[in-house]
This record gives sequence, structure tokens and C-alpha cells, in this order.
Amino acid sequence: MENQYEIISLQEDKESAVLEKNRKKENILENLKNKVDAVKQIKDIIETSSLEDSPGEVSKRFENFKTDIFARYPNALEFLNQIKNIEERIDNIERKIILELDPDDNEPEIQIFEEEQSKLFRQIDSIKKAGADDLDFLQRIDKGVNALEKKFLYVRNNQGNKPEIIAQFGKSVGSSENLDQTKVESIIIGPFSITIILEKNYYKKLISNEKTGMHINKTVFNVIKHSDSRTVSMIARHENIHNLLDGFSGDIRYPSQKFQIDLQGLLSPKGSDLNEKEKDILESTPNGVVDELRDELLADVGEIEANCMKPFYSNKKRAYVGINSALSEVEKINSLMKNFPGSYFPNEKIKKYFIKFVSALNMKFDYTAQLMRQALFVANRTETLEEIHSLLLLLKPSKYHHIQSYLSHFHPEKTNEYEGFSSLYEAFNSHLYPELVKKIVLIKDKLQNPEKELLATMIKNFDFSLVQKFNLESYEKVQSYLKDMRELANTISVDQQSIRYFLKSFMQNLQQANK
Repeated sequence: MENQYEIISLQEDKESAVLEKNRKKENILENLKNKVDAVKQIKDIIETSSLEDSPGEVSKRFENFKTDIFARYPNALEFLNQIKNIEERIDNIERKIILELDPDDNEPEIQIFEEEQSKLFRQIDSIKKAGADDLDFLQRIDKGVNALEKKFLYVRNNQGNKPEIIAQFGKSVGSSENLDQTKVESIIIGPFSITIILEKNYYKKLISNEKTGMHINKTVFNVIKHSDSRTVSMIARHENIHNLLDGFSGDIRYPSQKFQIDLQGLLSPKGSDLNEKEKDILESTPNGVVDELRDELLADVGEIEANCMKPFYSNKKRAYVGINSALSEVEKINSLMKNFPGSYFPNEKIKKYFIKFVSALNMKFDYTAQLMRQALFVANRTETLEEIHSLLLLLKPSKYHHIQSYLSHFHPEKTNEYEGFSSLYEAFNSHLYPELVKKIVLIKDKLQNPEKELLATMIKNFDFSLVQKFNLESYEKVQSYLKDMRELANTISVDQQSIRYFLKSFMQNLQQANK
């Protein structure tokens, strides 16, 4: 009898643990949904703001939004206010050191103040750990909205003053001489941004030989090398996303630059720097690098959406369609590690780490980029685009696999659509496998003409050599697949002659494979 009670007790404990796990998951998803709604509100304010609005009107919209959001997170708001107070104390100390103390005469006093600053920074770190995700969210909202207000105010007040715009742009790019206004091809002004189009050679001289455009961090300015209108429009959209995000995200991060500095440090170490540089490199992770590329991935959203039906990358090289800037960073890191002098390694630890890191980084980036493309592909076809945009912003790229769970939880009525369009995306990037076709058939009435045309082309150009990989080991499975394919082909208006050819060739290749 005691054993029976023990079994019942263990079963109850197990059920209780499952319920607790489900409750936590529910709370996490509900919290995420609140943040998704908040991001949608910010986007709405951005998209409805016009240069005809007064700064006071736009500021009021943003401040009302902040008040509403902050009220939903009272505990995190208390942490945020504590951090603001500490940051103010740090700034006051910094001003005192710079304005009142001579480094030559007050070194002991300066050291005391710097130690006090270090203590305050450690306090901030402790508060951030206690506040976790909600505090991080409020910090991003607070700084991001404040930045947008300042951007709007600057553009609104200077939109008609070209000399002032050119002068401020020159200062923002660190030009020591007056900019040649004759080299400015055009200026595009939006509610939160000013985009300067420069003559090609002047752009190369002033900005970069490599990049075709860039956003000047913490300003309203984007700068682009003159090109055809489509290219300029694409780059302007990319850089303006950086412009809108920079208050929310902080400084733009280029992980390849950090790797370059650390690797250079390995070649020319000073004192204990060698161990520190090795430690920095060995503590880097592929997930961490991909997460740092979030802003670059987000800035390419428009191009990714426009190219979702094209193959992910060519077979000749890792040339991702629509994903340019983030891929460039990954390739730079690959090149840095692959070309690092082999003669350096006193031991095999870092050498082996480099080999594994490059492989793992490529795999992780491929996986993340595919998830992002697939999410946007599905969202465009299931009326969930606004939510997907918000989730891509809120989640770290290494967490994009949670997007499907979010959609399934809050839109269970669209499960067939999600699975169907996800399978359609996979088919476009691989082949018409049985498990994919079965789900595509569920959304056959929702297919648009471009999708029908591409599917029809895939059926007519079917690679029958892959039949042996389909695992159709029973007659019932073969019949089920052919029924699904016939139904799909009829839906997308494949001619009957092509359907008969497909069915005949499929069976011939299947019989050949089973011999």
C-alpha cells in the first residue's frame, strides 16, 4: 500500500511540475505580447508623425506612450530610476574631474573620484541583474523615445536651412574642412532623419571606399554614395532603420572590429595583455556574435521581405539574398580567423577554437537568417507582419526560434496557415518532399499567383533522382503523396499532360530505386 501511495505522490509531483512549467511559459509569452504591443505603438507614432506637426505634439505622443508603458512595470521602473540617479552622480564626478581638477596637481584626488565611479558602475551592474529583462526593456524604451524626440526636434527646426544642415553634417563626420556643397547631389528629409547623397568620388574621400552608405550614430544623419534611384532608395531605407534604432540599441556594434583588435593583441602583446586577449577570444560565442548583428539584420528587413521567394543562397557561394550587412560581418570574422598567422600558436588551444568557431558561426548565422526569412515569408501571408517585426526587434537573434511558439500560442486558429506557409518556404528552398506537400495542400486556396507559378515550375522541373530519399516504404504512403501532388497540381493549374508525365516518371524512378 505504501508503494502505491508513493507512486501516486510521484505522479502528483510530476503533474504539478508540468503545470508550473506551463504557467511560467504562459507568463513569459504574455509578458512578451505586452512588449510586442508597445513596439507596435512606437511604430505607429513614428509612421504617423509628420514635419507639419509641431515638436510639442510629437513630444506629447511619445511622453504619453512612455507614461503608459512605465505604469505597467512598476518594479522595473523603480530600478530604472535608481540607475538614472546613479548615472547622474557618475556624470557629476566626470564633470568635476574635467573642469575642476588639474591632472598634474590632483592625481590622488582624481584617483579617489575614479574609484568612486567604479563603485557606482558596479552598483548599476547589480541593479541590472536584479531587474532582468523588464528593466532592459524600459531602459531601451526610455533612451530610444528620448532619442526620437530629439531627432524630430532637430529636423523640424532645421529642415529649410541647408547651410546649417551641411555644417552640422560635416561636424558629425569629423570633417576638419568645410564640406563642398557642390558635391551634395541631394538631401532627403524625413520626420526623424536627414539623408545626404554625395557625389561618388567625394563620398569615397570623405566617408569610405568600401561602404555605400552609413548612419552617423547618435545623429539624424545618413550619408549615401550617389547611385541609381533604386540603389539609393534601398540603402536609404537600410540606414534609416539604423537611425530609428540607435537610441534603442546603443552604439552600433561591429563584432569583426573587436575580433580584429583582439587578434592584433595576440600578435603584439604587452605584459599581461596576452592572457586577457586570449580570454576575450575564448569567451566569444557564435550566439553572441549573431546577437550583436541584430540591428544589421533588422536594417535588411525590407530587402529580405522582397526576396523571400528566391533561393536562400546560391550553390556557388554563401551569397544570401537580401541579407548583406550582417553577412559581411560574418565573412570578415571568417577571414580574420582563417588568415590568422599559423606561426603564432604556442599551443593548439586557440587554433582548434578558431576552426570550430568559424564552422559554428556559419551554421548559427545560416540558421538564424533562415528563421528570419521564413518568419517574414509566413507573416506576409498570414496578417501577422506587425507582430513579426516587433518580435524580431525584441528577441535576440539566437532566440528567433521562439517566434513560432508565440504565433501558435496567440493565433491557434492560424496553425494550419503557419505550418502550410512554413512548408511552402521550405519547399522553395529545398524540394517538394512528402511532409511539406501534405501541409502545402492545406493552404492551396490561399496561394497567390507568384507562388503558384513557382510551384508549377518546380513540378515541371521535378528532380526524380531524389525519389529514393522520400522514404515512401509503403504503398499507402506512395498513394498519399501522389494524391497530394495531383491535388496541388490541379489547384495551381498545371496542364494535364505535365501531371501525367510527373506521375509516370515518379513511379518509374520509385520502382528503379526499390530494385
